[in-house]
Amino acid sequence: MDLISVVSALAACFAALYAARSSKLAKQAYRLALKQDQRNRPSLELYLINSYIKRIENSDERLFVFRLLITNKSASRNSIKSIQLFIEHQRREGPTSNVAIPHNSDFINTIYENEDPFEVPFIIDHYSTNGGLAIFKVPNEIVRGSTVETYLVRIIDNADNEYELEAILLTEQDNEKMA
Repeated sequence: MDLISVVSALAACFAALYAARSSKLAKQAYRLALKQDQRNRPSLELYLINSYIKRIENSDERLFVFRLLITNKSASRNSIKSIQLFIEHQRREGPTSNVAIPHNSDFINTIYENEDPFEVPFIIDHYSTNGGLAIFKVPNEIVRGSTVETYLVRIIDNADNEYELEAILLTEQDNEKMA
């Protein structure tokens, strides 16, 4: 019986070593699968190149223009569903209000830019960057008599992920053509 006990003990040790090796390989495979999953998840980065406000002649509205770069850091294609401008403002001593204004590329002729506006929706290939203009027509009555707290550009992708970029400085441009 001693021989059977020894063989059983050796078999148990061999099985334990094999299980430990299999566990280590499974952990490595899991880490690789997580890395691959992270690379395929939607991941965008936003960069603000320039921003300004342009008055519209004979109108009580202004165009808020943001020159943006959108970088897809993912191994998968992504698409942009919408671009919005959120203006957080406060009238005198009243509560803080938020206004959401959608991007509208139709106003490109009003600002005479050489660069193309974003045509929403649009696709961004994997590991690539798209640049363009986000244009928002804002009625003066929204911000007249208000203190603006924040100008926030929000981009929503096809997976309903929201990416935001705060514009700190907006300069006011005159009605001459922009180069």
